[in-house]
Amino acid sequence: MKIAAVLRTALGADRSLVTAMLGFTETTVRTYRDGGIDALKQFEVGGSTSPLDAYPDTLRAQFTQHPAASLKKRNLESQN
Repeated sequence: MKIAAVLRTALGADRSLVTAMLGFTETTVRTYRDGGIDALKQFEVGGSTSPLDAYPDTLRAQFTQHPAASLKKRNLESQN
């Protein structure tokens, strides 16, 4: 998506149209365009977290004691 933004603006597409199509802000598109390949290589993920992040040991123990099964395996077991 980043390269699409840069390519479309480089080919003369209106920046506001590109931002609307791809969901980027104009500042983001400008950063990608002006920052070159280094800006395009950056991968930044938002900071959303899960409430379950507070319980890694409990979750690990639960899945160790009760491992998840594939749907195929579960269906075969339920037929017996």
